[in-house]
Amino acid sequence: MKYIMITFAISLLVVSAHAGTYVETFDDGNFDGWEILNWTGGTSEWKVEDGILIGSRPDAASALLMFCEEEWRNYSIEFDARMLERLSANWHAIALDLRVSDVNHAKASCNSVYFSANGQTIIWLYLGNREVGRLAGKGFAFQSDRWYRIKGVADEDNFQFYIDGELMVSLSDSRFPAGRVALDVNGSTVQFDNVVITGDDVPDNTAAVSASGKLATTWGKLRSQQD
Repeated sequence: MKYIMITFAISLLVVSAHAGTYVETFDDGNFDGWEILNWTGGTSEWKVEDGILIGSRPDAASALLMFCEEEWRNYSIEFDARMLERLSANWHAIALDLRVSDVNHAKASCNSVYFSANGQTIIWLYLGNREVGRLAGKGFAFQSDRWYRIKGVADEDNFQFYIDGELMVSLSDSRFPAGRVALDVNGSTVQFDNVVITGDDVPDNTAAVSASGKLATTWGKLRSQQD
């Protein structure tokens, strides 16, 4: 069937005076401004090919590509993601991290949701690189090589995570007051595209992206996929 991404070109230009919207389509061939963090050490590979970001980590741990500042609090992020290959026999997932605090990359804390290739939705909570909680959400029929639209919202002490517009899991927790946002790969090779981050203190680049024509062209793509 055809999967058509909704065009946000007009709505992205209408933002409040207290918030900005940052769009990243990777059409410039790089991911400048983003920072790699390999959870629990290990290695990962990140690259851009044909305007699409590709992240790969062979083992079952997380490889984060982080953006924004550690003092950021209220924001949302959404993006397209597709798993190309499962590399670990133990765990393979597309994940999203909200409010990542990575002091010296040694005591990282974050609030993460994992959409696993076996159809599980799981939130893992980490403080100081130590798991302090886990919450299961709705299951879903995962399809390999299919594009999904993933979204996470951090609003005060409340967090919501969506896939293809459906709320999959939410929680309230005051232990994650601020931090970065991150795309996350676990035991697999994953493609990412059309990232939109909106919130307080987010640098707005929608006028520049719209003027270049990249936003409308990329966002209007048809995604062909098999059931």
